[in-house]
Amino acid sequence: MLGWIVYQACNSTLLQSSISMKQLITLAVALLLVGSLAAQTAQNRGDNSLTVYQVCFAGFDEPVDPDQFYELKRFGFIRTQSISPATRDKEDGMFRLYLGPYIGLEAAEMAMAFVRAKGYTDAYLESDPYQLTSEDGKKLTHTVQVGAFDKPDMEAYQLITREIGKEVYLIYEDGLFKIFAGLYTAEEIPQVKTETIWYLSEQGFETFIRSFR
Repeated sequence: MLGWIVYQACNSTLLQSSISMKQLITLAVALLLVGSLAAQTAQNRGDNSLTVYQVCFAGFDEPVDPDQFYELKRFGFIRTQSISPATRDKEDGMFRLYLGPYIGLEAAEMAMAFVRAKGYTDAYLESDPYQLTSEDGKKLTHTVQVGAFDKPDMEAYQLITREIGKEVYLIYEDGLFKIFAGLYTAEEIPQVKTETIWYLSEQGFETFIRSFR
């Protein structure tokens, strides 16, 4: 009888140990899966942070002169075209004004806070991630940096957009507002060096080519 009790006790201990081991293995596998998913989520979030944004700050029943909003120009360009497909397809007769463009949510949110502080309290963000892809589907990875400031000064760079036929963007990075002239694929870099860099240097800008993601 005593032997049977000891056997049962030992068997129960082994069974409990076996269950604990299975639980540990299951927990370890679960942690590995969670870690993998977290890393993938972080990677995706980092890429999504490079979406192109602009701030919609006003809407009118009829067209108005964008130049009257001069107090906003240092934080971006006054634009009349939406970058959001949903807004572009909306036929409500409203004449909307936008400020931008920005690469990354951080710069965009700073711009929106600036606009709201100026009295445009209903300002909101719109985005278009497809602007970071070339017409043939390649990822845009490089740019020409033409300025870096503690405070943004976009108004001085309005001319670049017209002259080189590329958008000029504002990004907040490493504690500075940086201005990018155009976005390019890696294959476009040789042409950018001989054309865009040369032109901007002739205009007095200190420029260099860099990757932005």
